[in-house]
Amino acid sequence: MNLRATAESPPTAVATAAPAAALGVVAGEVALAAGLDPSLALAIATATAAVVGWVIRRFAVRDA
Repeated sequence: MNLRATAESPPTAVATAAPAAALGVVAGEVALAAGLDPSLALAIATATAAVVGWVIRRFAVRDA
């Protein structure tokens, strides 16, 4: 594995994780409010956070 190609700087990792986690929490809370099972709500929250994190990393503007 080429570490230079896969490593992220800490500010980039935090900038990606914070909004992804926040949207995951919101998705989980909405699922709970809709009356879904808590384990399903957790799965929805986790999947949402993972997808949002991937989208942010994939389509974010790169540092100059």
